[in-house]
Amino acid sequence: MSTQTLSHAVPALLPKSVGISCGGCRKQFTGLATRCACGGMTETTYRPAAALGSGASAGFFEQFWRVLPLRSMEGTPAGLSLSSPTLRADRLRSVVGGPELWLKDEGRLPTHSTKARVGALIFPFLRQYGVREFVVSSTGNTSTAIAWMARQYPDMRVHIFVGRDFAHRLRHVASGNVSIHVTQGNFVAAGQVAQGFAARNGLFWEAGFFNPARRDGLKTAFIEAALAIGVAPAVYVQAVSSAMGVVGTAKGAQELPYFGLPAAQPRLVCVQQATCAPMVSAWRDDSAVIRPTDKVDHPSGIAEAILRGDPSNAYPIVYRLVRDSGGTFTAVTPDDIRHAQALLARHAGVYACEAGAAALAGYAQLVASGWLRGQDGPVLVNITGGQRDVLRSC
Repeated sequence: MSTQTLSHAVPALLPKSVGISCGGCRKQFTGLATRCACGGMTETTYRPAAALGSGASAGFFEQFWRVLPLRSMEGTPAGLSLSSPTLRADRLRSVVGGPELWLKDEGRLPTHSTKARVGALIFPFLRQYGVREFVVSSTGNTSTAIAWMARQYPDMRVHIFVGRDFAHRLRHVASGNVSIHVTQGNFVAAGQVAQGFAARNGLFWEAGFFNPARRDGLKTAFIEAALAIGVAPAVYVQAVSSAMGVVGTAKGAQELPYFGLPAAQPRLVCVQQATCAPMVSAWRDDSAVIRPTDKVDHPSGIAEAILRGDPSNAYPIVYRLVRDSGGTFTAVTPDDIRHAQALLARHAGVYACEAGAAALAGYAQLVASGWLRGQDGPVLVNITGGQRDVLRSC
């Protein structure tokens, strides 16, 4: 759907109570907070009785109103379609093996990435707390999604910081309220420059992984898939850099009762590329933190969207979630990724970017290793992004 056709005229519907609390010490916050003084990650909460009352609609905000951290729908784009195909992949399963297999084809979203869900939610979430100008940094997909949505919020301004090596990945940046800042260095370095810029100019630093709106946006992919399948997936597989989509999935799995399905935590599987796999390195030694030897100072690899060499802040949270779910981390080679891209196109009609294909490559690796032997229930592999050039011609 073209964003120009969206309307700002949605009335305030079904106001509900939204809270923010620390996932560690459980401290309650009265305003916007992205991280607790204890070091814990903040999470959004909702008052169930109010949150259960939304009406059915095809629009993103209407469909997921029950579990979005918004007090009202005032100002949100009407009828914004952010639904992607949930595909039963029987032909692919016949080649790869393993249990019942489903794919979430997020490349079909308007920005060809699952991060469109993030872009849609960040603006109304921050706006309700009085934020009108903020600073963000990413490797491209989140920034593209935010730039895409910015035109729907002309009263807000966003400053996007990106490392020079990732600047070519930005799209939808022509809106007058979007400022692009290209920096030297990699993703982590760009984030540090962005935080300094925000501090010097008194602007809100959007906080990336620690912004609960990002994870609440991403969890909707899992919820949508579970509703399409008819049951919560038993295993969830995704390629990761900070793994905020995996963390969002863990929350979304507990919110399925809002949609009539039992809560059921899937085994969480995080996939990285072997050339930049700090989380996998730490996991293999059962380390709950990223050690200096795990960090990748100069990240490289064909899956640019997941090139994060130092996920020190996020990893302890992800480690606990994956461990407690009975999940795992695994790394795949460039050849594995390219082979997975070919399999997805040939047997499922899915044109995945390298990061999206890495998830299937990781799943195939786990099947071959026997890790999934005896697993019951469906497996959901989230193909988080698509090949933009191919999808534009489809």
